[in-house]
Amino acid sequence: MPEPCYIPSKMLIHCADVMQTDQNATAFGIHAKLESIDRQFIVQPAFEKVYADAAMIKKGYRQSENVEVLKGHGRFTGPKILAAEGFDEELTAETILIAAGTLPWLPDIPNLDQSPYLTFDEALGLPEQPKRLSVIGGGYIAAQSPHFFGALGTEVNIIHRRGQMRREEDNDVARRFTKVYQRRFNLILGAQVKRVPAQSEEITVEVTTPDGKRSIPSDALLMATGRVPNTDILEVAHTSEALNQRGYINTDKYLQASVPGIWARAILWGPTC
Repeated sequence: MPEPCYIPSKMLIHCADVMQTDQNATAFGIHAKLESIDRQFIVQPAFEKVYADAAMIKKGYRQSENVEVLKGHGRFTGPKILAAEGFDEELTAETILIAAGTLPWLPDIPNLDQSPYLTFDEALGLPEQPKRLSVIGGGYIAAQSPHFFGALGTEVNIIHRRGQMRREEDNDVARRFTKVYQRRFNLILGAQVKRVPAQSEEITVEVTTPDGKRSIPSDALLMATGRVPNTDILEVAHTSEALNQRGYINTDKYLQASVPGIWARAILWGPTC
């Protein structure tokens, strides 16, 4: 499944924008009635586009000179030395670009590993629209997903441990964004998630808020608590690279790592400049 910064989320969010425009049309004296929503029609083209692009890229690699594609798990065994699964010889290069992507980060919540939670990737591919969705998080993914699901009719709960959403933004922007989402969704701020249920048809998230304990029922649970890089899988530490606490590679402003000749794609770096 593609990462959230890729085409599917942007295509789906555009559909949500259109839906919201229709819902707000009365403010302009336009009274329209929405008959139905074909979710499959909305979702399927987004993923077909990405998979078609991926196939085209692979074809381009196969037809290009001086490009060799090795399929399998690769990992660093030393500075500028790589071992690839199914390939007998170690690989070396003067210039290495680390572009291994990210995966969802999950907090330590009791029963989470036994619950039917969804990541953002999985939520976009749901065959049916859930009637009620609880989202845990307050960053980009926790902002995108309620917009899409809410516009298509899902009742959305957003559970966030801080006092406002989008803390990475300017404070005025974050405050305004939070107010808008408080009008659109059931926004529960300052919440500490105590537990989620194990396998169950109804998912009830138990939280503690400044106003006391609450139980929040829903039909689906989306974990939107951030992402971490795949640097541990690549064993990047063997290159003597400096990683921050969340596993991101420390780079300069040109995205070059501490070892000359090793570069990191933007989603994997944590600048030190």
